[in-house]
Amino acid sequence: MKPFIQRDVQIPSESATLQGVLCMPAGAAGVVLFAHGSGSSRSSPRNVFVARVLQEAGLATGRLEEVARLAAAWFSKHRQPGPANHLLLATQ
Repeated sequence: MKPFIQRDVQIPSESATLQGVLCMPAGAAGVVLFAHGSGSSRSSPRNVFVARVLQEAGLATGRLEEVARLAAAWFSKHRQPGPANHLLLATQ
């Protein structure tokens, strides 16, 4: 297994704070963001397994929680879709 850094992250947005975990293998070639919502979580065994396979392949992973709730809060305030905005914040 390749060495990697794992860090809990909090990404503030206008409507709430996005919680997640970032795992970065040494020399990562890129990053894959998982946007979890209803029915799935960043800590489910399946999602952790998939992230680990990607890390072994040399990719960093970000498993983000509550994306569906943040999208609903955004829509109720602005009356327009906004889930992509929260993912964009995570890439900055």
